Amino acid sequence: MSNEEIRNIILLSCNSLDDHDFEGFLNLCVKGFKYTIKVFSPELLKDMVWLEHDYEGLKVLFEELPDHLQRNEKISRQLSYPLVETSAKKIKVTTNFCVYKTDLDGKSSIFCIGNYIDNVCYINNKYFLKERVVHLETRDLGIGLHVPI
Repeated sequence: MSNEEIRNIILLSCNSLDDHDFEGFLNLCVKGFKYTIKVFSPELLKDMVWLEHDYEGLKVLFEELPDHLQRNEKISRQLSYPLVETSAKKIKVTTNFCVYKTDLDGKSSIFCIGNYIDNVCYINNKYFLKERVVHLETRDLGIGLHVPI
């Protein structure tokens, strides 16, 4: 196992989402993949789940994107150096991120920040995403974002 190869799957997954290469993103995932976006609510004193999909749910979401009104900004993810923790049964990768949006006039601003907690598996000499939990710090994303963060 190479930590660099494990880190690469995280980077590739984010590049695929930035490029709207949704098929490429799904190709990095196992069929049992789970994707969740959580945000801590200080008012409720617990996590809120904003999005939760399995592999098939994400596939349908991606297929239906052309039918939705979407934001015009270009989204770009900037990642910290992924922390890889391995045990006999699990590969956990924690990555802090900042997502920037650039509007049609070329003005960039921060869209959101948070971290990814990824579970990675090794199958047939290749790494795949098994689960991604997105923990957002940002609680106001506005409207119209249908692409996973």
